[in-house]
Order: sequence, then structure tokens, then C-alpha cells
Amino acid sequence: MGPAEGRRGVTIRLEHISKRYRLGQRETVALDDVSITVERGEILGLIGHSGAGKSTLLRCINLLERPSSGTVTVDGVRLDTLPERELQRQRRRMGMIFQHFHLLSSATVAENVAFPLRLAGVSRTDRERRVREVLHWVGLAGFEDKYPSQLSGGQKQRVAIARALAPGPDVLLCDEATSALDPQTTQTILDLLLAAQRELGVTLVVVTHDMSVVQRICDRVVVMHRGRVVETGTAADVLLDPRHELTRELVREAGWQMTGRHAPLMGRRTVLTFVGDNVYEPVLMRVAQAAGVTFSIVEGRIDRLKVQPFGRIVVDWQGTDEQWKRAAALLEALGVSVSEAVTTGSRG
Repeated sequence: MGPAEGRRGVTIRLEHISKRYRLGQRETVALDDVSITVERGEILGLIGHSGAGKSTLLRCINLLERPSSGTVTVDGVRLDTLPERELQRQRRRMGMIFQHFHLLSSATVAENVAFPLRLAGVSRTDRERRVREVLHWVGLAGFEDKYPSQLSGGQKQRVAIARALAPGPDVLLCDEATSALDPQTTQTILDLLLAAQRELGVTLVVVTHDMSVVQRICDRVVVMHRGRVVETGTAADVLLDPRHELTRELVREAGWQMTGRHAPLMGRRTVLTFVGDNVYEPVLMRVAQAAGVTFSIVEGRIDRLKVQPFGRIVVDWQGTDEQWKRAAALLEALGVSVSEAVTTGSRG
């Protein structure tokens, strides 16, 4: 058997979660009536600026943070009502990965990975077998006797992932797991998280402020602001068609929003968003010919959201209003999103 053992992925429901802290006479509201559902086997991203409540909400899932009010249900079990012994048993189904690794500096790689197994009472023979399995799975076979000080940041995070996977969890909770890593190492870690979902069927909740992480691995996204959920949807919905001003701000900061910097010399400027197979088809040329309009491409990008291709281009059109309306209708009938570009003034 590979690094997965036991049941696979679960559904998580947080309902009306609030979290308040009191410091002297002052009360701080970290979470304010938050309700989210994480579907079985998906990767859900929690995004927002620092202080939005993302990490607090993540830690409410395994009750490392106890909500002031609300319910936490994992795989149909109400965790917030369990006695401590049963809660500890349920927590073993949830691995956790942190920004700064949280490895034991005086323990070897093998001892770090075996730590949760030892706490769970797994026999020495089974611990050693399991450590070999998960270290091989994360690409660190042969590193058993090294210490954290001898490892790079990416290797430390792979050890942390191996430790989280060692008990065969159904859920991985990732708190800014790539924030301390360089871009190339980040891709390696994200590949491992994707493999945990695809090969092991694990449900993942990922706290991040990095839109490229959302783009690379997330199925759905929850946007948080000041302890509340302000937007939720698929990664494509949130990144390509943000509705809340905060989400639009995050998208702009990540360089996802393309509008064209200046007004067109003539005609109409629009932003077209293609998702799926349309990205690779000559849709724009066919529509222009059918509608009798001409166009020029101002800027564009083709990329992927997880495994789904998307394209976004800024286009200047020349033609009558009727021709343009026909072109827009044809594009939308083909599944292309059409929106007016927001420009910043005339050309200099």
C-alpha cells in the first residue's frame, strides 16, 4: 500500500463560526458568522489580506482554535461536541502543514516523520515501514538519518508533508505552506499537494495570499476580509470574474486583470475570456468574419487554472454598433465572456 491508509477524503462543514478574543476590556472579533463547506476530495483555497481570519478559520477545522460559537462537522461527526479523547482520535485524520515547517531540530528526518505514529501507538516495525513509504513518496528516500539543519527549505517542507501524511489522513490543512519558499521550490511543493489530492484522495484546505497558488491547485476559493467571507466560487469564477472589490483588488495585485492602459484610437475595447477548448480554436477570427467586423489584439495571456486552460485578451474592434452586437452575441453563444475594458485615458 502507498502513503494513503484508511478512509479517503471527507466533507467539512463550518456553520456560523465566530471567534472572539478578549484582552482586558477589549474584545477582538477574528471570525464573524462564517459558514463554508469543503467538498470531499477537493482543494479549497482561503485567500485574503493578512489579518482576514484565514489561519484562524483553518485552525477551527481541527479545533486547535475553539470557536466562540458555531459548529464544526467533519465526515458527519460534530467535532465541537466531542470529549477530548475522541477529539484527539478525530484529529489524527487531519494532517497539518505550516509555513515554517515546525520540525524537531534535534530529531532526524525519520524521527520527525515517525513522531505522530509514535504518539498514536504504532509499533516500531510498522513505523519504520511507514516512514520509508512516505519519504519515498515525497522524494526523500535516503534522507532518513539527516537532521533539519542539513536540509534546504524545500526539503524541510517535504519532510513536513511526509510527517502529515504518515498517519494516512483524510484531510490536509495547509497554512501558507509555500510562503517561505522560492518560486521553483514552491512548484515542487504544490505538485506534491496536487498528488495528495489525485493519488491519495485527500481533501485539502489551503491558506494563501498568493494567487499563483490558487491558480495552480485550487478547485474552489473562499475570499475573506475582516473575519467574514466576502466571495466564494470556483477558482475560474473568482480569478476571471471577481465580484467583490477586495477580490478585484487581489486580482489586480496579482497582475490578472487586463484592461489595456489607454483608450483605443477608434472603435470599442473589450476584454474576452476563453475557458476550455475555445482557448485553442480560432474563435475570434471566425466571429469577426461572420459579424463583418475587424479587430486588433492589444494584449493577452494563455495559462491554466489547475488543469483547465484559459485565455484572456484585450481586443479593439472596428465596425458599426449592430456589427459589434452581433459579434458579442456570437462570442457569448460560444462560451466566451465579453466585458467592456476599463481604460485609463487617451493615448499620448
